[in-house]
Amino acid sequence: MSEVIYKAEEIAPERLTEMPRRKGFLERGGVKRYTWADCFQAYRWSAIRNIFIPILQWSRGLPGWLWWSQLEKSLSAFEDLKCIELVEG
Repeated sequence: MSEVIYKAEEIAPERLTEMPRRKGFLERGGVKRYTWADCFQAYRWSAIRNIFIPILQWSRGLPGWLWWSQLEKSLSAFEDLKCIELVEG
């Protein structure tokens, strides 16, 4: 895995509060040798996957009021976390 390190000011503040909780939960569950870089990389991939949830809801004919805000949040996370770097890889 490539080491991608971002300075805290490059990441939206609400994203910074989510990741330490996630990493701590995994460590308490027995996950060993899980670095901050591993956590951040997995978090970015999950942000990419989250884009498909509102798309799936749309494709099933669910009303826009149900999935539109989720799409906006997913795209915002994609941009905040610079996920395009992973996709273009």
